[in-house]
Amino acid sequence: MTAVSTSPETPVSEANIETELLRFADASEAVLSTRHPFIAFKETNPASGAWRVRIKSRQNTTAVLYPNAIRLQARAVSAEGKSSFTWSNSSSGKLGDPKNPQFLVHVNKGEPAAIEVFPAPVVSNAAPAVPPVKFCWPAA
Repeated sequence: MTAVSTSPETPVSEANIETELLRFADASEAVLSTRHPFIAFKETNPASGAWRVRIKSRQNTTAVLYPNAIRLQARAVSAEGKSSFTWSNSSSGKLGDPKNPQFLVHVNKGEPAAIEVFPAPVVSNAAPAVPPVKFCWPAA
């Protein structure tokens, strides 16, 4: 389990990595009577300028989205006339696992425009569906 701060502060950085908060959203899981935030931030290596988007959740594996991979997929999807594509967190080892959050990348003119995080579904008739969390794709 990944430890995540419950406040919207930028997480503690790795050495020489700058972080910028992109989105903090608090979602509840009624079945377990817990609240688990999704925190998305941009990590940049100031020496090289390389960056990535990291999305953390208390209940799931951390997802890392690399801009080149997202950009290439955005161009391909846009060429097909589509305006979004799904992205999975393959670092969990269980591709397409319904227990993991799902990511929908919105595309505008061949470039990534926004990311929508769909929390893992709650398995209960009494629990309300947890709304997705959406934030803008950061500029380079």
